[in-house]
Amino acid sequence: MEEEKMLVPSGLKTVDGKDIMCYTGAFYLKNEEKIKRIIKKCEEILDTESEDIKEIQRNINIKEDSEKYNLDIHINKKHDKLFKELLSDKKEAVKFINHYLHLNLLDDEIEKYEKEFRTEEFRNIEADVVYKVKNKNVFILIEHQSSLDLKMAYRILRYKNAIIESAINKRKLKEKNYKIPKVIPIVLYTGKRKWQKLSIEDIEEKIEGYEEIKLGYDLVDTNEFTKQQLLEDNLITSKAMLIEKSQNKEELYQNIEDIISCKNKMEDFEYEQLEKIVKYELMGTDDKEIISKFIEKIKNREESENIMMNAARIINKEIRKQRREGREEGREEGMIFVAKKLKGKMHIKDISQITGLSEKEIEKL
Repeated sequence: MEEEKMLVPSGLKTVDGKDIMCYTGAFYLKNEEKIKRIIKKCEEILDTESEDIKEIQRNINIKEDSEKYNLDIHINKKHDKLFKELLSDKKEAVKFINHYLHLNLLDDEIEKYEKEFRTEEFRNIEADVVYKVKNKNVFILIEHQSSLDLKMAYRILRYKNAIIESAINKRKLKEKNYKIPKVIPIVLYTGKRKWQKLSIEDIEEKIEGYEEIKLGYDLVDTNEFTKQQLLEDNLITSKAMLIEKSQNKEELYQNIEDIISCKNKMEDFEYEQLEKIVKYELMGTDDKEIISKFIEKIKNREESENIMMNAARIINKEIRKQRREGREEGREEGMIFVAKKLKGKMHIKDISQITGLSEKEIEKL
């Protein structure tokens, strides 16, 4: 059928002035079934395109959500790096591991596990620290989290498998007495929201009649400790945990003050770590003087403790000397000797506390 007999102008025009054509009545009646099939096919094509558009929109939304999530990750990275740096120090790591796993490891019994074990998916995660127990195929993984992760058990499983794969001796695998590497994971959580203790069994498919309840990692949750508990133990990491618990600027400053003034004895390297913690946590603060103020207080406490330690050594040395000479008054002589040494370097009141001598006695020396 020729085109002029099949189509006629409908009386409507396009935006550029062209006639919109329509079928003639005779042509439509003759080819009705064929025309309906064509229309149906066109509708299917349009539906498919509509779904494609919706999928593109969903992907855009997912990307926007991902960008927001990545922003959260960026914010948390500062905290992750802080705890990684703290726990990368072997002395602090040993104390942390012994404290929470109830072990009695010594500093020279573990070593940092530097071998590349990360899977491609987790290659950019910076918070993890892994130690190996020397002369044993035993590894301790410490993973810091500042936000909730409902699939943590799965992540830990992936980490464990990656570490095992990197350390296993496949040549000895078939030997009867060969033991595969053991990985002990610890999750250190410093977020504000309540941690969801979900094991791998909680997040995987179920089969009726089989049930196994096991978390799969040791959890150290900041929220489960009181301020006093975190102040009283000998871990510098606990002090960082306490600072992370701060709900506002006032509480943050007070917690830092309490940490600096707590009576726990600290080693030299811990003073350095404490300075780093304060600088990390107050980074970007508008009050620039507050950082200098806290750093000065830390240095003053360190200097004071060093003086106290030196004083104790001098006292003990003088007591031993007096006793060797057969003099019973050795301790008192030692105190007087120390007081003379410290006079002019410390306040009379502090010297009195160290030696037990009265302030008047010290002034007369």
